[in-house]
Amino acid sequence: MSKIINLFKSIFIGSNVTKLGRWEHRVTDKTKIVRATLANLDHCGGVICGKPETIKSSVDKIVKE
Repeated sequence: MSKIINLFKSIFIGSNVTKLGRWEHRVTDKTKIVRATLANLDHCGGVICGKPETIKSSVDKIVKE
């Protein structure tokens, strides 16, 4: 009986969209670019890690576009 009730609920009420947190892919292209830039900061081994201002200015530039 509960399966039938759940079936009717899913048909008439709909299902909830699962939020994927940091792996969410239903975002704008600008958000994807910002996330990729910040991921590069997390995994870099060069100049960027020593100067976070560089990343901040890059992200600010992307957001303003």
